[in-house]
Amino acid sequence: MTTRVKLVSWFIAVGLVVGAYVTATHSLTSRFENGLSRLLKQQVKIQSVELIFPTGVVLKKISIPADPSKEGLPPISIREVALRFGLLSFLQGRRDVVMELTAPTISLRRNAKTGVKLLSGRLPLFATRLRIRNGEVTVVDRQVSPEVTWTFQNVSASVSRSHRPEEYLYTILATVADAQKKPVGQCEINGHFFSNGTIEATVSLRQMDLGFLAPYAGAILGTSPSQGTCTLTSQVTLHEGGVLADSQLSASGVVFPTEQPTLVGPTGNRLVEMLRDSAGTIQLSFLVTGRPGEQLNWSELMTSTIRESVRQALAKGIQNVLSSTEQQPVEESVRKGLESIGH
Repeated sequence: MTTRVKLVSWFIAVGLVVGAYVTATHSLTSRFENGLSRLLKQQVKIQSVELIFPTGVVLKKISIPADPSKEGLPPISIREVALRFGLLSFLQGRRDVVMELTAPTISLRRNAKTGVKLLSGRLPLFATRLRIRNGEVTVVDRQVSPEVTWTFQNVSASVSRSHRPEEYLYTILATVADAQKKPVGQCEINGHFFSNGTIEATVSLRQMDLGFLAPYAGAILGTSPSQGTCTLTSQVTLHEGGVLADSQLSASGVVFPTEQPTLVGPTGNRLVEMLRDSAGTIQLSFLVTGRPGEQLNWSELMTSTIRESVRQALAKGIQNVLSSTEQQPVEESVRKGLESIGH
């Protein structure tokens, strides 16, 4: 066989291999699109699929547009999804699937007067390990006025199976920013969940700018602070019996711009003076509960719960003032008690 014939044969072989690969990946792309579309009941578009030797696949540029004709998934885009299957585990009869999501983005909206229905049941688990890098989640909250845009940037997450059967551990980290992508705090969520639907989490929003949270504070107190920071930490449990969120809120450097009375009585700055401790920090605790199947408006529920917590802390502060003056004449005790709730 001459060199020329060998060269032509080599090019033909390479062409056949490339053609077979392109045909196979194109077929895989269509199969993944159709399979995911059926699973999510929403159209899924995938630009391309690449095989990873020996047991892996990468889906490139996935997009799931919102369907305006029905309530479904919000618009989602993902730069890359990598799936890797443990060959040794597979041969041993064990499932070991690692899923990595790079740069997923999702946009959500909470419309006014829309509740959240608590569901129960088993969680659909596919991967045994999940990693997310450089994600972004945008939430437009229209349940407050004016509406607030939460942008969770640089989202990283990891989910892995623990040594206990049917239990998974997870950690989520993100920077919280406003609509202009200006950082206003930090978010951390960690905990564990079981395949039967039970979820336990510690949710922390740290060093949140109260100027960003002004619409929420306005709904609670009737007036909003112009500066200050707060940290909210919640121990959340979701199971078949319902949801329970045991929360602690601490705020410091709180200043109100006007001497307008609040919905609980005193003006904002007077309220701060009455509630803060010796370190200048306001500490509140409150509990939120709900049952599966209930239609809950979390904004209204949180607003009323925190306002009641403020009232209780205020009443306790007034009681302490009166107790400290119990040895004084009645007129003096009454005067100080009235001053404590004065405007």
